Amino acid sequence: MYSINATGADLSGNDGSFNYSIGQVFYSNIEADSHSITQGIRQNHLEELPNNEDIDVPIEPVTPQVDVLIYPNPTTDYVTLAAEGINLNSQLNSYQLYNYQGKLLKQNLIKQTHTTIDLSNMSASIYLVQVFIKEKLFKTIKIVKK
Repeated sequence: MYSINATGADLSGNDGSFNYSIGQVFYSNIEADSHSITQGIRQNHLEELPNNEDIDVPIEPVTPQVDVLIYPNPTTDYVTLAAEGINLNSQLNSYQLYNYQGKLLKQNLIKQTHTTIDLSNMSASIYLVQVFIKEKLFKTIKIVKK
């Protein structure tokens, strides 16, 4: 399924919850081990389980809240990638910038909570940023460059 994501929301009430988006970029599921990612849909967190085999007492899973935002969007010259809840010392967190035809234009490690992506030398178009956490695709975000 291919379309362009324009907006969306999460709604909840006494009878249940509902989330929607109007259009999405690349709708596909990726599953590995205990993780599942639905590309094109906002992911609220990434689960991480501890690896302490020496302890006899059951351990609660550690669930860090990972959130990635890109703003301003639409933009004219740059965007800021804001990443919360990730290990900034890791060499496993990165982003890749693609044009809408799928050509890789830029890729860098995420080393700060706020990373600037310069688009000033690029033409007005739609671009995609894929964010990788621990070398796994975490989120794909559409950017509109005016």
